[in-house]
Amino acid sequence: MITIFLCCLAGYVWTYQYLNFSEPPEKSDAVVLFVGPEQEQRLKEAHQLMHEGYADTLIIPAYQQVFVMSDGQAVKTSLPNLSRSYIKKYPAFYENTHIEVLEARNMMEKLGLRSAIMVSAPWHMRRINIISSHVFNPEQFQGRCVGSRFLRSERFLLSFSLSDLKIVVTEAVKIVYFIAYEVVV
Repeated sequence: MITIFLCCLAGYVWTYQYLNFSEPPEKSDAVVLFVGPEQEQRLKEAHQLMHEGYADTLIIPAYQQVFVMSDGQAVKTSLPNLSRSYIKKYPAFYENTHIEVLEARNMMEKLGLRSAIMVSAPWHMRRINIISSHVFNPEQFQGRCVGSRFLRSERFLLSFSLSDLKIVVTEAVKIVYFIAYEVVV
């Protein structure tokens, strides 16, 4: 019984560390923000990256919104040919994050952008990285995945909570689900 518990604990620790993925940001054409829980901290990271000069355009594919920096502020821009089209266009079994990555690619293509910093919660970045590697052509697009610094746990032991366990299991299942339907389709 103790052996099973220790194996489960080791699996949880490994999965938690695997999911918490973040790369250092690089100067890019845009910051792409993925929506979800703790949205305020995700948005704060996107704005911080823009204020630090990494990009001057913010794309929120889930809402089909584009913002550009103007006098130190992110200002919403109305751009033609950007419409919320994914509702009818994607198969019902596609995961929301997959749809957001596809919409980010469509929006970036329409805007003529070739590089982006993807921003979300740190535990969500591994899945975004995996999906992005299937969606974007690496010869035409450069991307970085940056987990919000405002959501990172300062101490590893804080990751042992019921809510973190739920996040780890859910993200792992969603990664397997994405890989499974990518192979089948």
